[in-house]
Amino acid sequence: MIRVGLVAPSLAARLGLRALLENDPELVIEADANSSATLAAGDSGLEVLVLMAGGAAANPLADLTNGQIEKLGLEAVLMLADDIEAAQALPELPLRAWGLLPVDTAPEELAMAVHALALGLVIAPPDILTALYAPSMPRGIPQATETAEELLTEREVEVLQLLAQGLANKQIAQLLNISANTVKFHVSSIYTKLGATNRTEAVRLGLQSGLILL
Repeated sequence: MIRVGLVAPSLAARLGLRALLENDPELVIEADANSSATLAAGDSGLEVLVLMAGGAAANPLADLTNGQIEKLGLEAVLMLADDIEAAQALPELPLRAWGLLPVDTAPEELAMAVHALALGLVIAPPDILTALYAPSMPRGIPQATETAEELLTEREVEVLQLLAQGLANKQIAQLLNISANTVKFHVSSIYTKLGATNRTEAVRLGLQSGLILL
């Protein structure tokens, strides 16, 4: 079970999110509030926090502090916003994973994103990932193995190794016992972090940085 907290500017929005996510039997909505500060004042033990922008809470990240993250026990934050500017601080938070999706994301995509975040994945459209990571990403080919290793998660390195073996997404999913959609999330994240545009380039960069062993 994945313990989820909800923060949205209005009661109607919170009830709507709750209704969408409660359809998934593996998700448990532990608490909801109109701000992260209010949520942190209650019980802890959340794994994923879903934040919705809008209304007075145009940027709900503004009052999400490191102390609140620690108190709630958060591992991941999923932000629902249509403005990328509101999410600039996401990669800097002390989290295992984070995600950014439009406010009108379909129910099945919303639930899938929560599951992916619980697995430690970064979830966002490729162009948004590029925009958010661009300021901190090394330009061109990583100059040292340490730099590349810091960019990729352990699971992403596994996926990259299997890409180098020429395996398709479905084959990788079977070997790692994860879904094909999860593999797609990993591959997209690998491309963005390494600055690659396709599998061949990702594998080449992985070889040059010492991440792939053949």
